[in-house]
Amino acid sequence: MLSLRDAQQAFAASLSGGPDFCPEGMIAGTRNRALLGLKVHANTISHARLIALEETFPLTRAEMGEGAFNAASRAWLDAGYGCDCPLALIGAGFADRLASTLARFEWLWLESYHAAEAAPLRPEAMQATTPEALLALTIAPHPAARLTTCNDRIADLLGLPESPAHLLIARPEADVLVHALAAPLFRLLTLFDGTANLGEVLETFWAELPNDDAVAGINHLISLGALTMENVS
Repeated sequence: MLSLRDAQQAFAASLSGGPDFCPEGMIAGTRNRALLGLKVHANTISHARLIALEETFPLTRAEMGEGAFNAASRAWLDAGYGCDCPLALIGAGFADRLASTLARFEWLWLESYHAAEAAPLRPEAMQATTPEALLALTIAPHPAARLTTCNDRIADLLGLPESPAHLLIARPEADVLVHALAAPLFRLLTLFDGTANLGEVLETFWAELPNDDAVAGINHLISLGALTMENVS
């Protein structure tokens, strides 16, 4: 008798490779009945994956239209993607396949929603530190912070008067929030990689953008919940 692990692996192989991969006796009944059962189960799984993609990218689906999105989803799954991961992760890479800014925005929103918890950096932590110690701090992006580009469609969905160059998706607390981000702030946030200390970040930023106020920029990123000092290198 197969162990639970072996039975699960054999069943997965049967769904992928067909009834020839199904061990004798694993499914009760004749070979034809076993084949029918495998087809029903495979169709159920396939349908669940299609629904998961639809629920992952509702805005993109509406933008593309039902038929075009369904065709792209089936092609994605038929190519073997999304077959060995939880349904919550099935959309990983799909936005790149579509080459869609809107789909990428939706996927990063979900990544932010499911990201690890961490305490966002607070202004009080900065104010309570001496200047020397402040420059030595290693600050990282909050694990839920995501950066992406914007277009007119996304700006319209977010109710923005115009399309900014960049967006910050953040979840410092319970809710996912989306903020327009000017190019200098975008660059500043990318410099906080969890390894460079604050002094090094400022030195690099001022070398590239000497006329921009880095201190005000850092304070703004803190107010958006984009930074943390937890789990830094």
